[in-house]
Amino acid sequence: MHSTNETIPAHEWLQPGRKLAIEPGMKFEEAADLWIESRTLGNRNHHGAGFIRKNTEESYRQYLESLKLFFTGVRLVDIRLDHIRGYQLARVAGSAPFIRYRRPQDALSRKVGDQVTPPKGKTPCPAKPKKVNQEIMALILILKRAKLWGEDQQAYYEPLLEEQSDVQRALTPEEQSRWLGVARSTARWEQVYWYSLLAFQTCMSTNEIRSLRIGDINLQAAMLRIPLAGAKNQYRARPVHLSTTEAQYAMSWLLQRAQKLGATKLDHYLFPSRIGPGNWNPEAPMSESGIKKQWEEVRKASGLNWFRQYDCRHTAITRCVESGMSLGLVMKMAGHISSKMTAHYTHISEVVQARAMQNVFSGLNAPLPGGWNPPASFLPPCAAPAATFAPTPTYSAPVASVIDRSTTIAEVLRLLQQLGVAPEELSASLGYPMGPESSPREGADSVFF
Repeated sequence: MHSTNETIPAHEWLQPGRKLAIEPGMKFEEAADLWIESRTLGNRNHHGAGFIRKNTEESYRQYLESLKLFFTGVRLVDIRLDHIRGYQLARVAGSAPFIRYRRPQDALSRKVGDQVTPPKGKTPCPAKPKKVNQEIMALILILKRAKLWGEDQQAYYEPLLEEQSDVQRALTPEEQSRWLGVARSTARWEQVYWYSLLAFQTCMSTNEIRSLRIGDINLQAAMLRIPLAGAKNQYRARPVHLSTTEAQYAMSWLLQRAQKLGATKLDHYLFPSRIGPGNWNPEAPMSESGIKKQWEEVRKASGLNWFRQYDCRHTAITRCVESGMSLGLVMKMAGHISSKMTAHYTHISEVVQARAMQNVFSGLNAPLPGGWNPPASFLPPCAAPAATFAPTPTYSAPVASVIDRSTTIAEVLRLLQQLGVAPEELSASLGYPMGPESSPREGADSVFF
């Protein structure tokens, strides 16, 4: 059988002896390799063709590696629902066989100065319910190909209940300034600083930044292109403008760093993969844990222990919405946004609009006089009586400085005469006749009774 990294001649696919069908008696690891081979067209480097996208293929391969830890040596026909339930329990708990080396270097001792640190060793590697469900779905696809999964099995299979994540948290402007200030305080964290600055200015996600190649970037035109391979879906493949000086400086620094690490061709990655101390592979992208260690150090130093790399995108979009940018323009800049996050950003936008309206109309309307109640004609038939406004006279500064609850009507009339204000003008505001022929209610000795 050809390796999946080799180009398989077309005539070999048509040979009668070539085995493509997945048989019930196959062991799982054999069936898994055959299944993933059938979903691809061998080496993509020449034509880029395939039945599934490259990142989908990589995800499937990760799922199969986890499944092989549990099902290796087991025939497909022997896999039952209780095996699947056992896989679910072991996977979410990180129990055997999911106690393993998280990274290859965990099996090696390290020398720090004159001291030798023992190997970290194997540790539990639990997975979240969503990941476990995705892995089980890959198993089900293989069983369906072997005609071992039908309506009966589907009726009894129960996927794990996936956690409903809360709306992602964004840095406040003060926290964002603190994060960047800490990140640029030492050369060791310089990469975190420029990475964060680029993400804050462009709304790009972690995978989108990692997938950038040198050829995707046009620094002279101050723009770049998110390739489909790095996009979460087709709507996230988009052009991104480096519209600020900060974004252009960040990209310039990152390009210089990539060149120093050997990324000199257009198809080399902006963030090359590290394969050892001082050894980089520009033909492969940085892994998800590429700057994890430095990121953790900046989190600890800044006190922002909750802040993840992906939260840079959420923070950037939040800043855009807070600035008054329309959601349509934000989505054009950031690409597809989930319905939950769209609702969240819409709420922020509405709050910003409400504040803007207050700023526009503040001071343009005549202030309501103290003690004024809306007439009954102002209210709809079903409305409850309006609450009385606080009796703080605001219609005239000289009057407001003198009138209080102890002021008598006679004193008010004298004051109005001095100010040249007709009593009838005030009576309309207070709802009490104060003309020459009016008299106070019995027992009322002040304006406010």
